[in-house]
Amino acid sequence: MAPTTPTTTFYPGDLPYARPALMRPPSPAGSINTEYGPDETDPKELAMSDEEFERKILAELKIDQPADPEVQADMMPIRFPFFQPGSHEERVVYQHTLYMLEKRVQELDENELVESIMMRGSSVQMDTPTSSNDVDEIMRSMMGSTISRAVSEVRKEDPRMSANDLGDDRADVFGQPVSWKGKEPAR
Repeated sequence: MAPTTPTTTFYPGDLPYARPALMRPPSPAGSINTEYGPDETDPKELAMSDEEFERKILAELKIDQPADPEVQADMMPIRFPFFQPGSHEERVVYQHTLYMLEKRVQELDENELVESIMMRGSSVQMDTPTSSNDVDEIMRSMMGSTISRAVSEVRKEDPRMSANDLGDDRADVFGQPVSWKGKEPAR
């Protein structure tokens, strides 16, 4: 009897995986135990304090100095061609300039808003969790209606008072007056 080779059966729910021959070979043994040479830091840098080293790196990076395009823009300002006062071209350039300035101001306002929100941080941990087991009170606190606050204040004064004792001018959960058109709701 001839040896049989195992067959692979694929089921619709199985995910197709790459064959092992197509997978990446393992890392070479030399890269696992990599040894680095001795520290080649300049002795002058080792003797510097953290502040001095930071100033040196910032001076090398030139972060506080204007970039080359900014320097060139200062040396060669944009000059518009001369337009006749009140001409169509002058109005187009003026409107485009105003539009770009307004757009930039809007971007700066949005960035300032985002930064202020980020600096303020989350206030979730400062919120006091709801300590009531009354579903109506929890719903009113989530809705934030002024009428629902008034109802809760009345209930605090007299806890025996029910919703039926509040009269016809009471409000529903959304702060809208309840109108039964002369009929009591079915209970």
